[in-house]
Amino acid sequence: MEQRIQISPSDFLTFKSSQQKTHSNFKILNNSENTICFKIKTSSPKDFLVTPITGSIFANSESSISVSFVGPPESVNKGQKFLIQYAMCPEVSQVDWRSKDLKEFKLLTKFIQVEESPKEEKVQFESPSVRESVYLEAEEEKSKEESLILEEDMKNITMRNRDLVSQNDKRKAEIDNARHKLKFSRDSDIALAETASKYGMPHLVIMFFVGLLIGYYVLG
Repeated sequence: MEQRIQISPSDFLTFKSSQQKTHSNFKILNNSENTICFKIKTSSPKDFLVTPITGSIFANSESSISVSFVGPPESVNKGQKFLIQYAMCPEVSQVDWRSKDLKEFKLLTKFIQVEESPKEEKVQFESPSVRESVYLEAEEEKSKEESLILEEDMKNITMRNRDLVSQNDKRKAEIDNARHKLKFSRDSDIALAETASKYGMPHLVIMFFVGLLIGYYVLG
C-alpha cells in the first residue's frame, strides 16, 4: 500500500549545538487524493517551539514545519523525539487526536557541533561598537527631529506675533479715525453754532438749500 505522507528529512532533525538558539525544519508531503490533517508532538515541549503545530494539507500538496530549540545547553542530545500524527479529514477540529486509528510518524533529533569561522568571531567582536554606532545614529536622528519641531514652533510663534501686531495696528488706526471723526463733528457743530449766531436762522436755511443744489449738480 502506498504511504499517504512522506516526511523530509525522514530520520533526524539536525540542530547546531554551538548556537544558543538554533532552528531546523522538515516538510510533510501529502501523497493521497484527500485532505490530510496533522498534529505534531514532542517528548520535550519546553525545549522546542514548533510552527505550525497543527494543520491540514490538501491532496498532493506539502507543508513546511519550523522547529526552534529554545532549551538550556544541558538539554542538548537528550534523545528528544517528535511524533507526527495524521488522519484523513477535511478540518483539524474534526479529528479525535486520542483515537487509536491515527497514523503516526516519528522523527529523532541530532545536535552537531559547528565551529565558528574567524569571520563570525570578528563580527561578534565588533558587535558592541556597531551597536554603539547605531545608538549614536538614532540619537542624532532624534536630535534632528526635535530641532525641526522647535524650529517649526518658533516659526508659528513669529507668525502669531506678526498677526497680533497687525491687528493692534489696525485697531489703533480705527481708534485714530474715530477720534478724527469725533473731532470733525465737534468742530462742525461749533462752526454751525457760530454761523447761526452770526447770520441767523434764515441765512442758514438758504445756505443749506444752496448746498443741496450744488451737490445735486456736481454729483449728478
